[in-house]
Amino acid sequence: MRMLTGSIDSWPTLIGQCFTNLQPGGYLELCDPIYPISCSDGSLPLDSPLYRWSSLMNTAPASIGRSLDSALHYRKQLAQAGFVNIKETTLRLPTNTWPADIRMKQLGALTCQNLLDGLEGLSLALFTRQLGWTREEVARFVADVRKDVVNTDYHGYFEL
Repeated sequence: MRMLTGSIDSWPTLIGQCFTNLQPGGYLELCDPIYPISCSDGSLPLDSPLYRWSSLMNTAPASIGRSLDSALHYRKQLAQAGFVNIKETTLRLPTNTWPADIRMKQLGALTCQNLLDGLEGLSLALFTRQLGWTREEVARFVADVRKDVVNTDYHGYFEL
């Protein structure tokens, strides 16, 4: 299951159902981003539109019980459901082309384009319904976030 964070009412219930329905020797793979965006070198200011957006993207769905940091709890929930030999790998997905490594730079370019294309769609319902923003406020904010997304001085990444 990939990129379902924010869309599941009860991860423990779903993981338990997966365990119950898998045959012996079967496995479950989960992959989700963790919000807010991380930055190891301090180059992404906490008051920047990009970091604020990623924080609000977690706050808004958390208000209805669907936070975007569900991956932080998967190991414990898998164990509680009965899974054994749990392997956890954390990957970093850069938000733009800032990394020197060519593969990471390419992943960053793809992530950057995904963010640029999807920012308003990802934000609109959450910000208007959960945070009480107007459509116009979201549009103005997203315009500022887009500027940060392409700023390679900001070394942000999503943890997966």
